[in-house]
Amino acid sequence: MKKTILVALALMLLLGFPTQAAGADGQGISVYIDGVPIPVESESASGAYCMDVSPQMVGNRVFAPLRAMSRYFDADIAWTNPTVKLSRDGTSVVITPGSATAELNGSFLTLDAAPYTDKGRTMAPLRFVAEAFGCKVDYRMGSVYIATPPLAIDGREVVSVQRLSYMTFSSAMEESATNICISKLYALLLDRAGEEIDEPQYYMEGLPNLDIQFSYLMVTAYSFMETPGTNGSVIRQFKTYQRIDALGGGEPLAVGIDYGPYIICDETNNTWYKFSGSHLGVADEIADEIFSLGEWERYY
Repeated sequence: MKKTILVALALMLLLGFPTQAAGADGQGISVYIDGVPIPVESESASGAYCMDVSPQMVGNRVFAPLRAMSRYFDADIAWTNPTVKLSRDGTSVVITPGSATAELNGSFLTLDAAPYTDKGRTMAPLRFVAEAFGCKVDYRMGSVYIATPPLAIDGREVVSVQRLSYMTFSSAMEESATNICISKLYALLLDRAGEEIDEPQYYMEGLPNLDIQFSYLMVTAYSFMETPGTNGSVIRQFKTYQRIDALGGGEPLAVGIDYGPYIICDETNNTWYKFSGSHLGVADEIADEIFSLGEWERYY
């Protein structure tokens, strides 16, 4: 059974520009990243991966808000008035609103149309920025299709990510082959792995042991796959755990080491870390937004 978690909204083209192109439905320009439609922020759609200004056609080029693009391509963004710089893994893009001269990795080039500001957002040519960060771009029938490069871990290409969620009396396993979802989940887990710690004395999967003080119960496992499916080959796996306190009413049978309310295990390398952040729910909320960037197949 397929469970499709897609955020799907029509992208409305703003009026007032001399050159405009309608999408296939006549409603505006639609942007897809790895097949996932990217919505414009509205009353029914919000979050880090929405665009707060609609994409626009200017000078035969599609422009989109630069801040939103920085999120899609995992690039750092910095403003040094009047220039804006995106950077990631040795790649840097510098543009100036009102100027057709841009800089890519230290080399200057001339854009077909100059970036500009709309509703307080810097609008930049979508194809130029996407291709600078290794993406492939195709424009068809009023829609822009962007394909991001696959994640590689230790030289091995990741084809999917699996999420195994544990509940009190059941579990659920889902898998996505969407590149942008895979890359962002991997970056999120690395970001949340804080101070390295020793392996906990007491940790478990399934039902908690309420007779132990400071034990850890697994919440979710994330597996980055070289081959997909329930019998696929795992490149790297992370597990998140939540601290469980003993029930009151007497002395606990055992007391473990308190590493804080949440910890993360790099299962592949057998390395444990404190959770970097105030609450596991924060990471889960971010992950849920990332999950909307893909189609998920549920196995059970």
